[in-house]
Amino acid sequence: MSALATPVLRRYSLWMQMLMYHYFRSLHRCRWLAAAGLLVMLGVCHAHGGPVAAAQSLRGTATEQSAGGEQSAIAGMALHTRKNHIEAADGRGVLLRGVNVTSMENTDQWPHLRELLERAIGQWHCNFIRLPLNQDRWLGRASDEKDHGLAYRMDVARAVRMCARHKVYISLDLRWTDRGVWGGRAVQAYMPDTHSLIFWRDVAAEYKKFPNVLFGLFSEPHDVDWLVWRNGGTCMEPQGKHLLTYHAVGMQSLYDAVRSSGAKNIVIVSGIDWASNLFGVLHGFAIKGVNVAYDIHLMGNQAKDWDRRFLLVGGQYPLVVGEWGGYGMPLALSERLLKVLDKRQLNWAAWCLGDDTLIKKQKSSWVLTPLGRLVVSALGSGGPAISGGLKHE
Repeated sequence: MSALATPVLRRYSLWMQMLMYHYFRSLHRCRWLAAAGLLVMLGVCHAHGGPVAAAQSLRGTATEQSAGGEQSAIAGMALHTRKNHIEAADGRGVLLRGVNVTSMENTDQWPHLRELLERAIGQWHCNFIRLPLNQDRWLGRASDEKDHGLAYRMDVARAVRMCARHKVYISLDLRWTDRGVWGGRAVQAYMPDTHSLIFWRDVAAEYKKFPNVLFGLFSEPHDVDWLVWRNGGTCMEPQGKHLLTYHAVGMQSLYDAVRSSGAKNIVIVSGIDWASNLFGVLHGFAIKGVNVAYDIHLMGNQAKDWDRRFLLVGGQYPLVVGEWGGYGMPLALSERLLKVLDKRQLNWAAWCLGDDTLIKKQKSSWVLTPLGRLVVSALGSGGPAISGGLKHE
């Protein structure tokens, strides 16, 4: 093939990929044109490696097509950890405060994603968004996906792009997995599986040049001990009347998968017991690596043992309270928790925008819940991402 023909084919292939994207996003309008484009594109891709190469080509376009141009806005946002702090490049402490924005983890419909992000960033002045994800949808392996996951990844890229424009940090958080069965029933499993390694190599490669992006390895490990949590092992989970056995991948392997892409972004690691317990981190199970922060979730009526659950860990390692306030946590307990988080200068993301925890729909408008009012008050006017402008000693 001539040197002239190659760039022409690349541009043509990119055009056809965008045509396919709009085809899948427009409820199958222009069927004959999209079908013809698909046939032509597959013919082009066949000359460069067949269907596998076609899928990889589609998977690699989300950032380039929808998140380019924000790089200059986030050039100064690189983070690193030092001792038990998260810091900017110049050594000033960065305090992350915001909310979870849900729906992309458990459904193929997220019509309010942009609206919720605009509320969190523009009205509530969050400088931190936590976005739970679904590994099968990202990789294009959900049973109802026909576009190799392109539409899903484009929407993730739009969320990253919106955060970039406003100098907001975003944690891409793996929540729903398939327990080693492609296209199976995605769930909030006990532990990540071998497909989670593929997910993280792909996500990290896509966003390693985006310093406003953090990587949440796995949202809520549960029903495992610390050894399986760190190193992996065999998991057996109920599925209907049967037990499903799969190989669980440990947090150390997920961390290594991220770093294998060349990504230096901060990696956030949740503890056991639905991420409500980090005590093992102080007793030989800490993740080996750099730029690691730990994640604790405080939901419902978890009012006891805060020292054991997370405060002692926060004295030695960077800590993010990645979820708090949901599932019936009493308002008085939420108020007490906020005072502790503020006194200790800890990072947090309240739960959540996307269900009725922080806002509720009444007639044709959204109204704040009591917890929502508390969170908005705590976020205040937002302020800078830099806490106080002081260097940590």
